[in-house]
Amino acid sequence: MRLLLDTVTFIWLTSEPAKLSTPATDAMNDAGNDLGFSHASIWEHSLTILSPTRSSKRTAQA
Repeated sequence: MRLLLDTVTFIWLTSEPAKLSTPATDAMNDAGNDLGFSHASIWEHSLTILSPTRSSKRTAQA
């Protein structure tokens, strides 16, 4: 089966996998499934990383 991950799922998969439900995790870990995500998801994720608000939070936590 082909699974198209939305932006939040992609972010959680890469940074906070505990937030994913058990069925979602099982589906993504199934070797018979193909994972995909859109270019828009990568773009949206990069915006959250490069966001001035997020950068200032990172600096404040350091």
